[in-house]
Amino acid sequence: MVEHQLRPLFGFFMAHTLPTAVYASDRDFADYAVSSDALSNRICEVVGELSAFFPEARPAVAAAE
Repeated sequence: MVEHQLRPLFGFFMAHTLPTAVYASDRDFADYAVSSDALSNRICEVVGELSAFFPEARPAVAAAE
């Protein structure tokens, strides 16, 4: 649904969308924290893409890795 309906809708309203989508299920979490390494890596990819919109935050993101 995200790829086929929401992205075109956001595009119509001229919103910026990131190329990477993150999908997770309840199995990817334990005690309200991310327990899946694959999901954690995917989240880091998205944070890196998002940092392109906030150049002043790039050093903080790089330091967090």
